[in-house]
Amino acid sequence: MNSPAKENTRLLAAALLIACPDLDISKAKKVLLPSMAHTKLERDLHRWDLHEMPSKYKFGALTVQPGQTKEEQWFSNTGTTDAYDTFLNILGRRIQLRGFQGYPAGLDTFTGESGETSVISSWQHYEMMFHVAALMPFRPNDRQQVHRKRYLGNDIVCVVFLDGPDALFDPTAIKSKFLHVYILVQPVSPQGWRVEVVRKQAVPEFGPPLPNPPIFDDPQRLHEFLAVKCKVTFCGSGC
Repeated sequence: MNSPAKENTRLLAAALLIACPDLDISKAKKVLLPSMAHTKLERDLHRWDLHEMPSKYKFGALTVQPGQTKEEQWFSNTGTTDAYDTFLNILGRRIQLRGFQGYPAGLDTFTGESGETSVISSWQHYEMMFHVAALMPFRPNDRQQVHRKRYLGNDIVCVVFLDGPDALFDPTAIKSKFLHVYILVQPVSPQGWRVEVVRKQAVPEFGPPLPNPPIFDDPQRLHEFLAVKCKVTFCGSGC
């Protein structure tokens, strides 16, 4: 029978692997309590444990049509296709912005200046609001659609929907100091979506991992993956 100390170590290792599946637990080192007190590590860990993680998050949502290669084209896409509508229903729940009482993520909930509808989601007790560019007002005299980019360009994570088998996305075409991670979703069949994650070099690899091959044929499974991936990405880059 394992001793209580060994059992606690085993349980701690299991918990770490659940939170960080890619963690190499073999490189972990045991630190004795006297050492922790000497280096003030115990105090710092306690302070970190008391650190309150945010419960509300905002993410961008952009759509790319075949033949489009510039951010001006992407931010000018207005309205939704059947395929994008289907995806937005997977991503979250469409809500009326006017009078919305939840987390608005900077969107106007009084006058309609940010559009009539948006998409919200949740995971456990976390609230998420998506800045969906195609649902925001289109301004024909503004080639860059600065109003839309003001929202998405200040997000850390953006979900990019490739609306067609020939649609391509180059993250370097978007000029933003804040966007660090793009989660690309592309339909491959009526009930199948390919997912790819593109991140800036400064962002380390993070979970949950994509399946192999990275195809989702269950809408609920795709919804849960995107919710968790967005939230983990945000905390890894901006919390």
